[in-house]
Amino acid sequence: MSMLSTYQSKVGRLRGDIASLNKKLGTEKSNQAKKSKEANSTAASITKNTSASSRKTKLKKIDRLNGELGKIQKNIGNLEAAIASKTKELHSAEQRLSKEQGKEDKKRRDTELKHEDTLTRKVRERNRLELLQSELSAEYPDYERVEDDTEYDLFISHARQDKDDFVEPLAEILAKMGFSVWYDACVLTIEAFAMDSKVIAKAPNRRHR
Repeated sequence: MSMLSTYQSKVGRLRGDIASLNKKLGTEKSNQAKKSKEANSTAASITKNTSASSRKTKLKKIDRLNGELGKIQKNIGNLEAAIASKTKELHSAEQRLSKEQGKEDKKRRDTELKHEDTLTRKVRERNRLELLQSELSAEYPDYERVEDDTEYDLFISHARQDKDDFVEPLAEILAKMGFSVWYDACVLTIEAFAMDSKVIAKAPNRRHR
């Protein structure tokens, strides 16, 4: 699971916990109001005309209600403390989530830009190839290869990053025009050839580079 998914899950869980705690808090406060109202009503019902036995019963009821109200108040305090703690944790998780979303957005933008750069480069290379093909066709409209001791007409020296998008298509164009072309068909490593001069030195006989 990615960090983004982890914090998304954590934020969702904390929000659910806080909603549940607030629901319980609402129930406790509603119960508190009900018990308080009942205690006040019972106390108000005691008058000078109330009999001793009835007064005793009502006072016991008030004591019981006050005891219940004390427990309810304690529950309310615990719930409010839990909500405060969860809310603090939520704010921290939301901040981390925001950072992770920022990272993911940057990765996505970088990928999109890289894709756009690749497309732009391919279009640029295609245009270069079309121009080269046009110039070569004009320069050598009816090229015929001369048979001699030269294995190749052309050697293409190039940067590695140009190979797929430019060099190989260019070699195909030249081959179709009748030229015999040599270029590194395999990726040349630094260990194999430390300098371009060594690559050129290892190239077969050719007329042009």
